[in-house]
Amino acid sequence: MTQTHILNGDALKERFPKQIQGQTIVIRECLIEGEVSGNSMGEFYRTRSDYLSKAYPGESDYFESVVPELESILTLPKTIPLYLWFEDDLFCQTNFWFICSLLFEKEQENAFLVRPGNNSLQYGFGGLSEEQLIQAFKKSTLLSQNDLEYFGELWAAYRTRNSGKLKNLSDSIPPKFNFLPEAIEAAIGVVENNEPRILIQKIMTELDELSFPGTFREFHKRYPIFGFGDLQVKRIFDEINSTN
Repeated sequence: MTQTHILNGDALKERFPKQIQGQTIVIRECLIEGEVSGNSMGEFYRTRSDYLSKAYPGESDYFESVVPELESILTLPKTIPLYLWFEDDLFCQTNFWFICSLLFEKEQENAFLVRPGNNSLQYGFGGLSEEQLIQAFKKSTLLSQNDLEYFGELWAAYRTRNSGKLKNLSDSIPPKFNFLPEAIEAAIGVVENNEPRILIQKIMTELDELSFPGTFREFHKRYPIFGFGDLQVKRIFDEINSTN
C-alpha cells in the first residue's frame, strides 16, 4: 500500500495537489463539541451520531460519511508512511489528538504531521496555493511514539473534560510543537466555561449584532483559534437567541 494522507476535511481533498502521491482519508468530525463518550468504537460512533443528528439535523449521515473514513485508519498497515494534515486551531486539533490516540494504540510507525505553517490560523490550508501545500508536505514533522502518546493524552484529557490534566500537559509541550499553547488554552476555556458561547454572546452585546452573518464574521476575525465554521457558530447563535 502506498503512503496515505489523513486530511482535515473535504475542502482540502478538493484542492489536494495531484503531484503528491498516495490515497486520502477525510476526517469529517467536529470533536471540539458535543458528547464524546463510549467504551468502544461502536459506542463512540453511536454517541457521536446521536449528538450530531440532533445538533445539525439534515446534515450527512454519520455512519455513511464519517465512520468508514475512521474505520479505514484502523486497518492501515502500521509501517506505511502516514501524513496527518491538520491545522493549529482547536477544531482541527481535537480531531488530530483523537487520531493520534488511535495511532498510538495500534503502534503506528512513520506518522508525520503536516501543518499550514505559522501565522495561518485564520485561513489554514485554504489560504495556501498548490505550491505552498506541496512545500508544507515537504516540511512535515515526524511523530514519534512519544509524540503520539502525548497527543493521545491531550485527547483523553479533553474527552473527560479534565482541565487540570490539560494544564499539566501544557507545561510539558515538546519544543517542536510550539503552536500548541494557544490551542490547549482554548481547550481549557471550552472545558471550564464553554468559552465560545460566552464570546459569541459578548460580540452580540457589544456590537448590538442581531444578524448571524455579522456575528460569524466578527467571531472568526477575533477568535480564529477555535476554528469554528458557520454551522458551529450558528448553533450557538440560535441557542442564545432562543433563551433571550
